Amino acid sequence: MATGTQFAKWGLGLFIFGVFLTFGIIAHYCAGARWPTGDLFIQNISLWWACPWTLSVAAVQAGGLGMVALGLARLMAGHLSPNDSAGTDNATALSLCIVGLLGVFAVGYPGYFVFDAIWPSFYYSPVVAGKNAWLLSQALGIAVYLAGAVLMFNAVRLSLNTIPAINEQHQEVSMATKHVLSIAAATLTLLATSSLSQAETIETRIGKLELQAGYPNKASAEKLFDEMDFQRATQAFIWALPAVGFHALHQAHLKTFSAKDGDVVLYQSLKDKAGMLTPNLTTLYLMTFWNLAEQGPIVIEVPAGATAGGFLDIWQRPITDTGQTGPDRGGGGKYLIVPPGSDISEMRGYIVARSPSNQVWFAARALDRDPKAAEEVARKHKIYAWTQRDNPPVTKFTPVGGKDWASAQPVSLDYWKHLSEVIQPEPIEARDKVMLGMLVPLGIEKGKAFNPNDRQKKILTEAAQVGELMARTNAFDKRYANAIVWPGKKWEYANMVELSQDNNYFTQVDERGSWYYEAIGNTAGMQGRILNFGQVYLETSKDKDGNWLDGGNTYRFRVPANPPVVQFWSITLYDNTTRGPIVTDQGAADASSRQDLVANADGSVDIYFGPTKPAQAQNWIKTVPGKGWFPYFRLYGPKEAYFDKSWQLNDIEKMSDGTVGRQ
Repeated sequence: MATGTQFAKWGLGLFIFGVFLTFGIIAHYCAGARWPTGDLFIQNISLWWACPWTLSVAAVQAGGLGMVALGLARLMAGHLSPNDSAGTDNATALSLCIVGLLGVFAVGYPGYFVFDAIWPSFYYSPVVAGKNAWLLSQALGIAVYLAGAVLMFNAVRLSLNTIPAINEQHQEVSMATKHVLSIAAATLTLLATSSLSQAETIETRIGKLELQAGYPNKASAEKLFDEMDFQRATQAFIWALPAVGFHALHQAHLKTFSAKDGDVVLYQSLKDKAGMLTPNLTTLYLMTFWNLAEQGPIVIEVPAGATAGGFLDIWQRPITDTGQTGPDRGGGGKYLIVPPGSDISEMRGYIVARSPSNQVWFAARALDRDPKAAEEVARKHKIYAWTQRDNPPVTKFTPVGGKDWASAQPVSLDYWKHLSEVIQPEPIEARDKVMLGMLVPLGIEKGKAFNPNDRQKKILTEAAQVGELMARTNAFDKRYANAIVWPGKKWEYANMVELSQDNNYFTQVDERGSWYYEAIGNTAGMQGRILNFGQVYLETSKDKDGNWLDGGNTYRFRVPANPPVVQFWSITLYDNTTRGPIVTDQGAADASSRQDLVANADGSVDIYFGPTKPAQAQNWIKTVPGKGWFPYFRLYGPKEAYFDKSWQLNDIEKMSDGTVGRQ
């Protein structure tokens, strides 16, 4: 019985000691933490579980309570037993429990500083060897304590067995008492010593998560990592749209058109442009790619004439405009593009610009109304390496020639293959490191081949599907600020991306994602901010009533008189899933002021959209039932009336029974 008393006293003392140790944890966070977590602790008291001393403090408290339980059970058994001689070896059990708990404290609390001296920052970094040695040392102390607890429990059991039955009538009661005491002692001990291992179930949006002592079990950890990687990948899909779009178009040049870097591809007909994202169907395009790291600086001689274009890096940020909106102002000039880190900033006779990426893309439009004249100007561009400037080779021009092709970002594992490939030859900018760091667990990493395992493939494939739908929603149901052109109307600015793709406080992830989901390229001239030059891109995906535009419905669109343009305006319809031009047996789903459109008496122009031509329609664009569509309205050379908003587009109105109005 004396040992039982000692057990209870020591246990209570150790428990109280453990309570006082808790103040050390609080002090750690509020005053002595290595990182500024004191404020966080004050905001959220549950953060004390992150303190390195928590295990030792909790073990001392729980172990002390266990000793109290065993001591009280021993006292009760001794009191009931007239022949108590079972506890003569209880001193060993007491010593083991005391040594075990004090050992846990010594290793976990003051010992922490010893381990930190051997392995600096072993807990927070963490240093695996140091942290494992520290935890195993505490585990040894807990094991010693448990050995003592088992010895004491056995002593209680033996003492209970000496309690005699007073008579047959009370024998059953006596035996029940002994069993109850045994079970109570065992239960109290287990509850105390396992207080660190309490199971917990948390309901979350991804299902139930099972925790043990605050740690997720294996199944929950796997579920959390899968969800973490999936979420990262869906956001990376939106983030990477411009780079993957760049690479997809580059791959089409190399593999479909057999155009080497430096060869110029000409996009002339509707069929040529069908694989492009939201192309202008009115003007000729010319494009080429170049690798500054492999081919050296590039020279492009831009001829005088009606052209508008520019150079872009892999994120489709403009390096410099060319032509009417560039430094040559349509008068022609020699452009020298140098690689990242080059110290060349000027060169006599050249317009010099430095690219942030090794891979660059040059694209331009020939704006002459006469297709032959436009092609003639396009073919006057000369492209060659800086080292060939004294004897430039003849530039090779490759027409698309009506080939079937596509450049939309893939919605499959190929999306991530494209992303890995496009970043490999590039310097990584600081702004992209966080997102690229999130992709490392998914097998996408600079300097390493993309070779995902089955788990990574599954997550990336699913994330591409969901990410594409997120990108589609972001583009057609814009929620970022100032997207509406005219209050109360459905027309939106298609391109709201700054040239740097940053504003004062953040990278324009949503604005950038919207534009590069729908389109390719960006230059100063494409932003629609230059009076009398460049292009304005306006779009809508909804009719006047706010409903999605549907190829099975019939609509009327009235272009007000006197559109404010120096050159021309156009409206082109695109498939909302491919973002390519809608092509029907009518041909291109396109109308422009360069066509012979029939105008109303007041100078306005009515254009009808629908699967069949309304009886009253003189200007009609055919749509496809079952397919959603959206238009781009372009103004080439916008005048002041556009900028001051004195001239405004009308919304597209759905027709009912041959008339405009609500059904």
